[in-house]
Order: sequence, then structure tokens, then C-alpha cells
Amino acid sequence: MGLHGLLYWSRQAEQSADRVGVLAIGNSDAGRSALVRLVLGISYYAQPELDVSAFVDQKAAIEADAFLLRRLPVLVREATSTHPFPATRAAALAEFRDSALYAQIRARRQKTQSCSST
Repeated sequence: MGLHGLLYWSRQAEQSADRVGVLAIGNSDAGRSALVRLVLGISYYAQPELDVSAFVDQKAAIEADAFLLRRLPVLVREATSTHPFPATRAAALAEFRDSALYAQIRARRQKTQSCSST
């Protein structure tokens, strides 16, 4: 597996944990907001309104940069890290929120909750 494989696995495990957290709280936007607030050190009470999409747009801007030498340091740094960049994690949560799997899990949970309340 090697070190790079282990680092890749660690980054994927972090994203899986983020998804589990979103499923536990039942709100992907709150999960993304909490992630960004944690990274930036911003309390909800200090700044209740937070534009998470502006934070996620950083990832898109890096990926859209046509000049590889500007992207390379970011790509290398993430590839050698145990955790994905916060913007990558927030973008992955948005992708998960829009997935068929997330919709299926939420529908199953709602069905289970409605059956147990009757």
C-alpha cells in the first residue's frame, strides 16, 4: 500500500466521517457550515450568516486554473496530507447531498420515522 496509499485512505475516511455526521444531524447545509466554521474558527453566535459556497468556490477556482504550476503546490500538499482540504471536504458534502444515495437514505429514514410514529 505504501505511504501515499495510506494517506489517500485517511483522506477518504475523513470524507466518510463527514457524510456520517451529515446523516446523523439530517442537514447537509448545517454539516457544511459546521465544517467551514471549525476550519475558520468562526462561532455561529459571532457570525450567524456564513457563505459556505464562497469557501467551496476556492476548490473550483484551483481546479479551473489552466496553469499547472499554480495548481501543483496545492495538489501536492493535499496528496501528502492525512486530511482533505476543507474546501474539498465541503464540496464533497455538497456532492453527497445531491446524490441518489443521500436521497435514498433520507427517504428510508423518513419512512421508518413515519411508521414508528403511528
